[in-house]
Amino acid sequence: MNFVFYGKIVNAIYFKGMELLALSGRTEMALEIFRRGGSCSQAVLASFSQTYGLAQQQAFSVAAALGGGVKSGEICGAVSAGAIVIGLKYGSETEFDPEAKRLCTEKTKEFVTRFKEKHTDLVCRVLIEKEPQEPINEKTGPHKPMCFSLVKDAVLLLEELGY
Repeated sequence: MNFVFYGKIVNAIYFKGMELLALSGRTEMALEIFRRGGSCSQAVLASFSQTYGLAQQQAFSVAAALGGGVKSGEICGAVSAGAIVIGLKYGSETEFDPEAKRLCTEKTKEFVTRFKEKHTDLVCRVLIEKEPQEPINEKTGPHKPMCFSLVKDAVLLLEELGY
């Protein structure tokens, strides 16, 4: 069932405390991919893949090494995947396109700044250090509860910014 929420068609509306939160089909898709065992980066990139002509299987492959902060606790995989989405829209298609590089840099900085404003950091291990490891099931391994919020927020922010 779809709902109209502030002029947008959304799949679900949730209350989070006193805040009303509407999730798009894309956000729901990302969270479902994550629930099924995809990494944060795979969930974010795959939810945008069709829009930018990337097969979902390719999105899973491209983003596979980015989850868990590039498998090292560094930059959040949801943020890394968001940067790839921005590159798919604004990245240069040749090695020398100064205008495309400038625009892509500007859009990436905007996304990163907004994400950091909400979550105070971009580093995976810092973002999740206070969260206990809670396996979702035997297949998905130790997804941390905070990661669901990071995936959701990355997708919502990308959508808000027009991706």
